Amino acid sequence: MNNKQEIIEVLNKVYSHSEDTHNIYTPLELCEEMINSLNDLNGDILVISNMEFLIVLKSKITLDKVHYITSCDIKKQVAIQLGVNLNNIHNLEYNNKEINLGTEENMKFDVIVMNPPYNPNSLWKKFVLKSIDL
Repeated sequence: MNNKQEIIEVLNKVYSHSEDTHNIYTPLELCEEMINSLNDLNGDILVISNMEFLIVLKSKITLDKVHYITSCDIKKQVAIQLGVNLNNIHNLEYNNKEINLGTEENMKFDVIVMNPPYNPNSLWKKFVLKSIDL
């Protein structure tokens, strides 16, 4: 999948079958801009729910130090096909409006990427605070 149109078609198909409640597609160009703004991609990276970031990262680095968190089994399967290690795929849970990233307490990341906030009433503030804790 080198052609952006092919990637978008695959993403649309995945999203149409996804059970993820946070099913917001982020344009690849925005993901590229965000990833390109990072100075160092050599450490451990956490990607929260967004497959587009995985696609952009795959074009720049190997995904062996990338961790991916989602509540959607289809997205987990795609992450494995992209090259994310099975042990680096974690379950994202929403319980009573609380976010459980399902990761070990001592897990630390050098970079955390996720969808930018879209509206003031969404869960983005909780994601950011949880990411800072990690």
